[in-house]
Amino acid sequence: ETNRVVKKINEAVGTTIDPEKISGKYKQYVDRLRINLNSMRFVRICDAYTVQKDRDLFEQQFILLTWDKPDLTADELNLYMSVCKDIVNGEVLTGHIYQMNRIFDSMGEDDENTFSVKFADTLKAKTDEYMQNQKRVSDTIKKLQGDRSDRLKNQGRDETSFVSIVQMAQEETERKN
Repeated sequence: ETNRVVKKINEAVGTTIDPEKISGKYKQYVDRLRINLNSMRFVRICDAYTVQKDRDLFEQQFILLTWDKPDLTADELNLYMSVCKDIVNGEVLTGHIYQMNRIFDSMGEDDENTFSVKFADTLKAKTDEYMQNQKRVSDTIKKLQGDRSDRLKNQGRDETSFVSIVQMAQEETERKN
């Protein structure tokens, strides 16, 4: 299963991690991501997508945003899943807006056509929904980055823990190998 998770990371992030030589912080990243990908909420969200492209986008965005953050809290993971759902929704809305624009352009210039006016209203509503979606994604990501940054600063102040010393030693051993 490590090979599968590493392959997904490499595809999503563009890295070239070798699953046969994985250790140190990368092993921690892969192990934590494996747990997150198997969580009940993550699986249920993926299973709810009926279009494979949407499911793949959700999974890839989740991996891209979380793969190197093994310290995320449950609340932060839930927020990242919400952000990824909003990213997929944004792409779906973009497709709807594109299709509606094509139809609207083919209608002609008949301003008195009530269908045309209603269609324009619908298109505006979709565009507004898209803009709200994008703002929600942006605001949530800013919140996540700020909350995590604050937590890591406080954690760094409070401890030079045994675990962090062991991790530094492992990384030095990796460099020597």
